[in-house]
Amino acid sequence: MSDGSASFLMLAVGSATLALALTDIAEVLPTPRLAPVTSMPFVVRGVFMLGGKSKVVIDLARLLDLAEIDQNGLFHHHILLPRNAEDVADAAILVRRATGTRTGVICPQPEEESFNGCVAANVSFGDDLIPLLSLARLLTALERQRLGEFSQRAAARASGWPSALDESADEG
Repeated sequence: MSDGSASFLMLAVGSATLALALTDIAEVLPTPRLAPVTSMPFVVRGVFMLGGKSKVVIDLARLLDLAEIDQNGLFHHHILLPRNAEDVADAAILVRRATGTRTGVICPQPEEESFNGCVAANVSFGDDLIPLLSLARLLTALERQRLGEFSQRAAARASGWPSALDESADEG
């Protein structure tokens, strides 16, 4: 887009509306059943398997310390799969709702004014300015390393269990 505009996914996160560049997202999924994980930080909601790989699910509202809203079934949670797995240690991100896409213009944001250190800029949608998240700045290097280690251990454990497809192939 030659006018400096780009497309963004609008997110309801806790009580806030945030934007994420569509180029940062590989896929948006409805939330699968999550397996709880003990001894993990409060921001980790659980894990699920996708394509034979375990995905750690990070609750974005908890990570950003945003007030959670009493959902009472009013909203469908969504899982965002980042395009660049290195940004969030091959994790998935839980949001209250992905509300749709909009086209807007990026407005620079001084780093010292960044919301929780995770906002790269603001996006202008006419009179509205919405914070634009940077996936690369969501987790610290240590947090990415620890989640990556956990994902590797979970994948190693899962590889020891035959899948239903493997069992049916053995029977045939």
